[in-house]
Amino acid sequence: MLTCGDPISYFDLLEAVKKFFSMNSNYNILINQHEYDRSLRELENSFINVEEDSRKTFILTFKNPGISDFLLHHLANYTDVQKELLTSARFLNQFSSIFSIKLNGAYPFRDTNVTYPIELSSALVEIVRNNILDNYDNLSFSSLHKVYAWYESYYVETFGSDCVLKLARTIDITKGIQTEEMIKFYADIFNTWVLKDVLKSNNMRQLISILSLLRDPYIQESEVLSIINCFYEQIDSIEELNDFKEFELYFTTELEQFKYSKLGFDTRIEEIINNEVESVNSDSLDYLIDELSSLDGNLGLQLSELVTKLEEKQKEYLNEQEDQFSEQLNKTLNKSSLDQNFIDNLFKSLAK
Repeated sequence: MLTCGDPISYFDLLEAVKKFFSMNSNYNILINQHEYDRSLRELENSFINVEEDSRKTFILTFKNPGISDFLLHHLANYTDVQKELLTSARFLNQFSSIFSIKLNGAYPFRDTNVTYPIELSSALVEIVRNNILDNYDNLSFSSLHKVYAWYESYYVETFGSDCVLKLARTIDITKGIQTEEMIKFYADIFNTWVLKDVLKSNNMRQLISILSLLRDPYIQESEVLSIINCFYEQIDSIEELNDFKEFELYFTTELEQFKYSKLGFDTRIEEIINNEVESVNSDSLDYLIDELSSLDGNLGLQLSELVTKLEEKQKEYLNEQEDQFSEQLNKTLNKSSLDQNFIDNLFKSLAK
């Protein structure tokens, strides 16, 4: 549970535990669902919480952060157990939620959930590489993460079977340990079946991060141009334009070639921006200003003047709100004063 990270679903943890004991017979433990449930009952309320979400799925979390801190400190002293955990990992996030490596004084893994992760030795790094290379098709990500809103926190399912998201995140958690063999391996995955999924525009950001690693000689110029065109045809918001601009960072030549050859490129981009500006409501002005500011100077767009106009419009809106609030407050205070006078007079009449 520590290596998977919490929250974790009942069945995800069961899978991880089963695989651990099936590959580490030295513990002489045969785990089945009955034994698993018995163990959870022993841990519940003292070490872990078990709760049911809206989908009637049981979710497990640590009782408090101190428990995971203690476990992390304890595990750091046992390299043999670290090796067993990494060799038998069922989920890709088991390689990164508490483990990391240090390069040039910094940790390149960005997926760690802890302030001071366990630093992987070169031998353990090799285990991670081999596990991914040998078992990628059977590895996935545990399916839950916690989302915080101003009124509550809740769990959402992530990743699922989406091949683009899986590959993008695998590349992300292996930054700093990638070899030419691994990059070639990722390129083979991309070229065989990831391309089937690229027409989903919600994968744009993840796909660009994959492409940024798998450049020439793994990805041909014609393939990049084809993918750029796929994304371009689907863009219908400024948020998606901000994703699309990433091609400018990694594939400057290809994007310039595409823009030059694509009839009406500038006109379509301008229409997307104008449509969103014209339809924006006062509550979304902040978000739109941020998106346009981020886009300014990219894709040949000069948007500073438009951003300034929207900022002025936002100030007007805030001033109107302030005036309305002041007016309402004065009305409330005046009414309160009248009510108090009425009550005072009533008590005076009673006193007589």
